[in-house]
Amino acid sequence: MKINNYIKKIKQFVGATLLLLSTASIAQPPPPPVEYCVPTYSNLCTSNDYVDNFFTTGGVTNISNLSSGCNGQPNNFNYYGGQILTINPGQSVDLSLQTGSPQWDEAIAVWIDYNQNGTFGDIANELVYITPNLGNSSTIFTGTFTVPQDASAGLTRMRVRCRYNNLIIDPCANYTFGETEDYDVEVLSAIPCVAPPIAGTANSSSTSLCSGLNFNLSLTGNSFGSGMVYQWQSSTNGTDYIDIVGANATFYSTSQTVTTYYRCSLTCSGETVFSVPVMVNNENCFIMDGNPVTTCSGTFYDNGGTGDYLNSTNLTQTFTPSTPGQMLQFDFTSFNTEVGFDSLTIYNGPDATAPIIGVYDLNNPPGLIVASNPTGELTFNFFSDGSVVRLGWEATISCVPPVVNDAVVLYAYTLGKLPQGFGTPHQEVAYVKNNNSTFKD
Repeated sequence: MKINNYIKKIKQFVGATLLLLSTASIAQPPPPPVEYCVPTYSNLCTSNDYVDNFFTTGGVTNISNLSSGCNGQPNNFNYYGGQILTINPGQSVDLSLQTGSPQWDEAIAVWIDYNQNGTFGDIANELVYITPNLGNSSTIFTGTFTVPQDASAGLTRMRVRCRYNNLIIDPCANYTFGETEDYDVEVLSAIPCVAPPIAGTANSSSTSLCSGLNFNLSLTGNSFGSGMVYQWQSSTNGTDYIDIVGANATFYSTSQTVTTYYRCSLTCSGETVFSVPVMVNNENCFIMDGNPVTTCSGTFYDNGGTGDYLNSTNLTQTFTPSTPGQMLQFDFTSFNTEVGFDSLTIYNGPDATAPIIGVYDLNNPPGLIVASNPTGELTFNFFSDGSVVRLGWEATISCVPPVVNDAVVLYAYTLGKLPQGFGTPHQEVAYVKNNNSTFKD
């Protein structure tokens, strides 16, 4: 009886072992695919609320989805599975985004599901970019993000969402107007860095800007790998550099109050190299506030600075040339105000009683404006109503000599008669030509 029981137990053991082995030898099905939320909008993107241009640079492979228009899909959602951004841990990637309507202002946000759990934004660094302000199709938004060193290797998802007239964007919430685009992202496995590393070149999102405004530093042409240590440094003379506390990735956002040089050190296995530096110039900037300004250089912004201007504005500001006898010149390099409601009026003189040069909005931008009056001054009045704001303007300030015609100069000298309010014939003649002033006896 004992022998029979012993044999029975052996058979049970062998049977269980064979079953285990046979089960292990059968290929197991892959885990179910990660499912992402599909956000919706109340209105179709035929309203012109959509992302029209989106591309990346700096990745191993990049996305380029240009002139995509309204995707025509249910819920204004489209998954562009054929476009893949391939990235390395620690790598910096540049983004460029543009909406599709010249009429409506939008905001755009971008997420990457780094931990591959089907949720965007459950860890802080998954929101890789959000526009700093609203913009329409004339606004090209650019940004840079750095892939975390601990990003999970493998295929994951990127989400790009635009929302009408609101900077608060959730990856899954339902909105009234906008569009959602999803893309694939492949995160490559981290490999050990190789010494000596390649430092590459430091770059800045702006090489000349106003004091206190944020800008982004990044690297191009540098090597990657686990174990690499990054350290951004700054210098006011281009020779003596100091470490920037907390700046320990290939990407760094900062601001400054003086012209500064920046470089990044890369250390692998104890060997350190330094990137080619970049100089960021500190500009003389004027944000419209109604106070008089005397200058012959700098940059002039609306009352929102580099962001959107403010609602319910009625400001008047006069600029006077710091060089006597010169004429102020404003070169408007960008201009965006709401047509029919928000406008900039420019006067050719020291106050708002001077002749009007023009009234300007998005459909009628000012371009190049040059004073032509005895003092060389220009006066600006900005009016905005109580709703809808846009990016406003940026203008480069300079001073130029009065426009002179030699024949008129000779005539003025011959007669010995000068226009009212001038001290030299060249100034007087410029005023005569541009303002049809009469001579005094």
